Amino acid sequence: MFHFGLYLLSFAANTLVILTAPADLLRSYVLIYNGASVVFSLLFFIYFSQFATVRRSIVLVSIFVTALLAIGSGAGWYETCIIAYPGLLILTDYLATQSYGIRVVTGFRILMIVSAAPFLLMPAQFTTNIVIRVALLAVMAAAFAIAAKESHRLLVKSPIRFQIGNYLFYNGTLSLMALVVRTPEALRWWYLAAQIGLVLILKVLDYSLRRAYSLDRRTRWLAMAAAGGVPLVAFPFYPNLLALGLFYVGFTGLTLTGRYITN
Repeated sequence: MFHFGLYLLSFAANTLVILTAPADLLRSYVLIYNGASVVFSLLFFIYFSQFATVRRSIVLVSIFVTALLAIGSGAGWYETCIIAYPGLLILTDYLATQSYGIRVVTGFRILMIVSAAPFLLMPAQFTTNIVIRVALLAVMAAAFAIAAKESHRLLVKSPIRFQIGNYLFYNGTLSLMALVVRTPEALRWWYLAAQIGLVLILKVLDYSLRRAYSLDRRTRWLAMAAAGGVPLVAFPFYPNLLALGLFYVGFTGLTLTGRYITN
């Protein structure tokens, strides 16, 4: 329970970064961050589920960091860092959980939470904070890759089917929500409720893929029950049976996607 809660908090810390982005940078940051997240999450998921070895990870991190330094010195550090940031988050996270034990992973999670504090304490320094956080992640990725003595692959039977299920039932559900909820205010709350509920399921699935973790049945059921109950908060204020049904289709689809996990 503690380690899963820490995992969720580190995810929330990454969300805090987005919430503190200044208004004039928010739109471009969100568009670039989301686009890069989709690309890097797919590429690194396939790599760590099928091809990861210690030697290959060292080469991968070397190429990534070298490209970051080369492009950043020419195109500008902030612009380069907002593209590299989601990639380094995913890469460093996988390196930690697939090569090290729970103590190292716990320390990594705590550092990720603490290092998000400057975004809250010094929001005016957003661009500087991004560059510093990316530099920290780059150093950690290099250290994890070089010091690793072993590399375990993600616990998944069919990486492609798993990813298709995630994209279909998560992104598809959120996209269709805009069609079944008519008023802007109702859509805002239904979209938020659906996103929180479905993201929680995704985090349960992602957590279960990792070699360093083992999610006990009680915690899993509590998380799934919480995820399934989130839309019931919005329903009394903005009743919509189509939106409720759509959410539970996505909920069921993501739950069934979990059958591809071998943990």
